[in-house]
Amino acid sequence: MKREPTLRWAYQRVLTCLAACLFLTSISFGDVHAAAADFKPITGLVVDEDGEPLIGVNILVKGTLSGTITDFDGTYTLDAEPGDVLIFSYTGYASQELTVGEGDRVDVTMSQGAELDEVVVVGYGTQKKATLSGSVASIAGGELEKSISPNLGTALAGKVPGLYIDTRSNVPGAESAGIRVRGTNTFNNTSALVVVDGIPDRAGGLARINPADIESISVLKDASAAIYGARAANGVILVTTKRGKSGKPKVQLTSSFGAQSFTKSPDMLSGAEYMDLVNLLNVYKLPTEEWDAANAVRGQPFTRPNGEVLNPTYPTERIENTRRGDDPWEFPDTDWFGEVVRKNAPTSRQNLQVSGGTEDITYLASLGYLRQELNFNNAPKGFTQYDLRLNLDARVSDFLKFDVGLYSRQEDRESFTRGNPIADLIRQYPWFPAYWPTGEFGPDIENGNNPAIRV
Repeated sequence: MKREPTLRWAYQRVLTCLAACLFLTSISFGDVHAAAADFKPITGLVVDEDGEPLIGVNILVKGTLSGTITDFDGTYTLDAEPGDVLIFSYTGYASQELTVGEGDRVDVTMSQGAELDEVVVVGYGTQKKATLSGSVASIAGGELEKSISPNLGTALAGKVPGLYIDTRSNVPGAESAGIRVRGTNTFNNTSALVVVDGIPDRAGGLARINPADIESISVLKDASAAIYGARAANGVILVTTKRGKSGKPKVQLTSSFGAQSFTKSPDMLSGAEYMDLVNLLNVYKLPTEEWDAANAVRGQPFTRPNGEVLNPTYPTERIENTRRGDDPWEFPDTDWFGEVVRKNAPTSRQNLQVSGGTEDITYLASLGYLRQELNFNNAPKGFTQYDLRLNLDARVSDFLKFDVGLYSRQEDRESFTRGNPIADLIRQYPWFPAYWPTGEFGPDIENGNNPAIRV
């Protein structure tokens, strides 16, 4: 008798819970049906640029997880409401976003993505990136024109993955840039093979090519360079110059200006610091037991235990007079890098380009001028380059076509006739004047060589 109320009570509780769940479920479904009342089926056809249906195109309602794909006929059906944004995406094609209007049909024409449709130059012609299996990196000529670097090799630094540029010298007109693709793979000559318009190892290589003349540069990194044989062991750099296009003559004038400075100059000792350091070195030439006594009178005569008197190389009086700097005739103190090195040496490049032609004959003529000055006062004129390029393409018949490429370059290089200016500046004594107070050049360190005088 005691169990019956308990069982009946439990049974009633279970029924109550089930009834509540059914009631809440009916309310939930009612809300869903009410909310879905604004949705309507949207249908449409997705095709490519040639009008061919695309199978498996993803269609997604933006901001939701609701979506579908196109069937074998390129058609689709999707529930959406006016104002929803449909996102159409497909591999190899540019994604599109379209807003649902009052109608019930949304047709789409998809175009191939620009990146996959891009054509790159390879060793045996050109190929679309979408079908390229080898490792090829490319850069457009327009990107290189933005660089003020007079040397095209150094202008490529940091712009092409896998390409290492080792700058050995920045002397205007004689810049030396080692170019390696994915490191060093051979002994002796470790540079990549440079091919300009199909001609390998053209004189001057990359260094002296005018960036305004370049259409694109491709870097072949692996088996894609095998067509060049053993010479491609360190990779291949293909340079393609611009060609004319049919149409009215087009004239383009570009001009760029910049300035060059040394990234960092050595922090040299002043005259007083140099003299004191020489005296200190003389102290440490003595036996260790005499160091403390000799250092205490550094710059003064020092009497050794054996009675020998050592005079300092630079007396304290001279050091202090040099440190004060109030007598440039007797006690000069020269910052040689500050006196000789020139900051912000100007660099300029101008280019005039004319192109055009007909359907059968096209032409491109380019005239360039480059001026680069040296980073030293009283220095020679520096480097000047004039270059002329003429590319002519003619179609004689449907089966015969010839291309003509002419390139001429004149270089005027005026540099130092003797010595290494940086080495001379480092070796020069700081207590030698670069100029006397009256303006004349100071004394030389040897053989008449004063770094302030450059001829």
